Amino acid sequence: MTWLIQFAVQNKRAVVFCALLLSVTGAYLIFQIPQGVFPDAEFPRITVLVDYGLAPLAQMEAEVVKPIEEAVMMVPGVEVVRSATNRGSSEINSHFGWKEDMFKAYQLVQAQVGGIQHVLPPGVEVNIRRVNTS
Repeated sequence: MTWLIQFAVQNKRAVVFCALLLSVTGAYLIFQIPQGVFPDAEFPRITVLVDYGLAPLAQMEAEVVKPIEEAVMMVPGVEVVRSATNRGSSEINSHFGWKEDMFKAYQLVQAQVGGIQHVLPPGVEVNIRRVNTS
């Protein structure tokens, strides 16, 4: 191992040149890789993003987050529902099993949340997303 260190110290320019050559080659090749090489991964999670202006945290939790969490928990296949709430916004994540059909689960979450829209205060914006690599 010491011979390698001595060689690198004695041939500083050659080591720097090789490192630069490898970096430039890697930078060029990264743009040549076709996108088909990377598989589409679909995670068993659906996120409900909620925006309600500048509503206080207590109001968000009581009037918005709790009804949406309860609705999402009613979807078949849901294992865990977690939420992070801030002033006027919330992110509700519903985790499913790996064997679940996520397109069907996405539709069921949309239906459940759409079914409670009349319960939510006016002005609440709800956005539902599937989590995937794209």
